[in-house]
Amino acid sequence: MEAPPGSHWSAAPGFFERQLQRRWRNPFFPRELRDVTAQEVNAARERDRQDAVELRLQAVTLAADLVNLDQYAVGGGIPFSSLSHLRGRLDDVMVRAAQIGSAVAEEIAVSTADMHDTLHRIVKLLAAEDAELRTALEKADAFRAATQGFMTHPFLAQAGRADSPIGETWFVPSLLSELTDTIRTVMTLLETAPDASGEADRARRHGMKLIAELRARRELSERECEEKLAALGVTPPKPAS
Repeated sequence: MEAPPGSHWSAAPGFFERQLQRRWRNPFFPRELRDVTAQEVNAARERDRQDAVELRLQAVTLAADLVNLDQYAVGGGIPFSSLSHLRGRLDDVMVRAAQIGSAVAEEIAVSTADMHDTLHRIVKLLAAEDAELRTALEKADAFRAATQGFMTHPFLAQAGRADSPIGETWFVPSLLSELTDTIRTVMTLLETAPDASGEADRARRHGMKLIAELRARRELSERECEEKLAALGVTPPKPAS
């Protein structure tokens, strides 16, 4: 991908740099946001670097708390509530990794998922002989299964950051800047989220409006328009018989 003058794009950019990539010469954004300077790229890269450093520290601290956990937990030395809290902390790291992006974050997400699987096996052993604990674990597992895909999808996680430059205003332009497979996945997650509140329909309407405007100005080709609409889940009208 071509980069702004005097700069270059990272091979595996973090979130803030990735958002600049989305804006760069992109018709889905207003003209004043399509220009990106080398200074902006460098500043974004530094924010991403700081995020990665903090995430690694968070992961290392958590890993230290999990060392030799199995021999203590199986012997009953650690309360079930403490183990559940550790599972929550592992999930927090995976969500944060999705929010940050970059190769470092992906590496940490994979290792954290492995730690979560190990801890889950320990918790299941503890709950096997206790009906109340087993019920609590089953409920926690069901909730996690219903929400984890949404919470750890990189685009949705990044859009939901408190300091995200995407926010509600640039959610749809940013989404339409993604590959069609990503757009389809995000739309599915929006439609199937446990607390879905019409976000998918609002995104679809906004996307249709934006694509129609770009089509009218001939800033998008017909093929691009049709591919993006299909990814949003818009069914083309049937030809008159």
